[in-house]
Amino acid sequence: MTQRTRQRLLLTTALAACISLLNACNDATPPTEPSSTKSIADPSVSTIVGGDWSYFELTADGRLYIPVGRSVIALKARVAGIQADSADVPFFKRYFLGGSTTLRGWGRFEVSPLLDGEVIGGLGLFETSVELRFPVRGALSGVLFGDGGQVTERAWDDNMFHLRTDVGLGARYLTPIGPLRVDIGYQLNPVPGLLIAGEEQERRWRIHFSFGQAF
Repeated sequence: MTQRTRQRLLLTTALAACISLLNACNDATPPTEPSSTKSIADPSVSTIVGGDWSYFELTADGRLYIPVGRSVIALKARVAGIQADSADVPFFKRYFLGGSTTLRGWGRFEVSPLLDGEVIGGLGLFETSVELRFPVRGALSGVLFGDGGQVTERAWDDNMFHLRTDVGLGARYLTPIGPLRVDIGYQLNPVPGLLIAGEEQERRWRIHFSFGQAF
């Protein structure tokens, strides 16, 4: 790995950590009336960090929170694509799904196009999730969820809507700076041929421990 690539990875990781912390703090108080958020971004990281490759990225993200009595129905959807001058888009910039905030039936970065069973990332992405968040007792609450998503080799490929899906449940414990979270997700349609640590993936469930709401 070159020094320039390491610098890009460090910058990307730092930005992601800051955004996650801000989101976790915002999650401390659940909505009491219907609310939604949406964003559209068109960044070029190569211009920011002085890269020697160029690309055009378009991302659209939407979230909706609907209180139902003491519970909340939360929904999100995100679509994204990268158009690049070269097929050699760096690995760290490619899209992956799986983990505590996307497809929770899979581990982190386990859903993407494969090469000889190994994930290689893609240039197109679609993901969506729905949660029913309900109180249990005091600071403890529960969640039922379903996730769907896909990553494709090319941007805006029709296959991005052929979704990998999971369902699951979780628990949240509210602290002054946001909820502590545990989720258990189960794959409804596993990825054929996926290798984890060089071995074929057989386990269809994952457990995730994290901080803040999934979205």
